[in-house]
Amino acid sequence: MLQNLLIVEDNPSMRRLIRSVVEDIADSIHEREDGSEALAAYEEFSPDWVVMDVEMKQMDGLTAADEIIRSHPEAKILILTKYDSKRIREEATRIGAARFVLKEDLLLIRQICDTVI
Repeated sequence: MLQNLLIVEDNPSMRRLIRSVVEDIADSIHEREDGSEALAAYEEFSPDWVVMDVEMKQMDGLTAADEIIRSHPEAKILILTKYDSKRIREEATRIGAARFVLKEDLLLIRQICDTVI
């Protein structure tokens, strides 16, 4: 079981949906709506996993993930997007994201975060 999970998603409905998928496998779930907020939240909560959306208003998820991983190479970040784009996959791999999941496959988040600790 996870101790801390951080969900970073700008759409409140999608955040609720992600939370509903993982709420029984994490002791504590924190939510932020922008990549810039994720940086401070990572420092504050030291989550076991970060579920990071790609497209957000102030700071996109790939930039935020890159900054987190540079400061915390052990960070486990799952990049979440609705676009099955080769460019996004390659960038996620380049920055060191642990996994890449399409929003249409939300149940994979549960499987990944619950089994790869």
